[in-house]
Amino acid sequence: MSRPEGKPLKQFPVFKSDEEAEHFVDTADLSEYDFSGFKRVQFEFESKTARVNMRLPESQLALVKAEAKKRGLANTRTTIDALKSFVTPKAIKLFGKYKVLSKDELHSRYDIYVEQYAKHINIEAQVAMQMVNRRYIPAVMRFMTELGSSINAAGKHATVQKGLLAQVGTLLAGVGKKLAKLEAETIKAQGIAKVEKQAMAFRDLVLPALTALRQDVDSLEAIMPSDLWPVPCYSDLLFKL
Repeated sequence: MSRPEGKPLKQFPVFKSDEEAEHFVDTADLSEYDFSGFKRVQFEFESKTARVNMRLPESQLALVKAEAKKRGLANTRTTIDALKSFVTPKAIKLFGKYKVLSKDELHSRYDIYVEQYAKHINIEAQVAMQMVNRRYIPAVMRFMTELGSSINAAGKHATVQKGLLAQVGTLLAGVGKKLAKLEAETIKAQGIAKVEKQAMAFRDLVLPALTALRQDVDSLEAIMPSDLWPVPCYSDLLFKL
């Protein structure tokens, strides 16, 4: 809404609470107010140099969640859930009121971001499957072959080699099963036409399958000889770059 020409600008009132300020922004025509006394500030008034990590018992975490729900605080756990805030009635009203984005523009952004999320998870899954098939599984098989040769050479003294071979074999079998699961879930998600449902499938089916596969691969990395592991290990990335 434009201000009538020649009409003096109003001064901003003093707010006693956040609620008063929010009500003012929701109801007032800001074009009628004088912004000349405002100063541009950064969102972060001070740089963040410290952090706090909290580990809570499950019972205490449940109490925190219950209190947050009681206060109306969102417990947004996934990207898809967070993106839905773009198309809530409150967001549509707010952006529309100040002519920032229309309802259609908000929905367009939501669709684009959701599609990007699905594409990113799809790329991660494709890369993981390719690396497991072409690098990790062949490397583990070479290690098992070396262990088999060592067992034959050591004879009755090959207790350690036999235990290690059994451990590696169990993990490799798990990798094979979880790889097949990831491949199946990825193909299933790729076949979903609706963008939002596809993104949910990548979140609920593909991402857990990808995480499960990585757990076994990480376990193999911990016991494989570094010269046989086909990519730099975590210690190399942390300390040798």
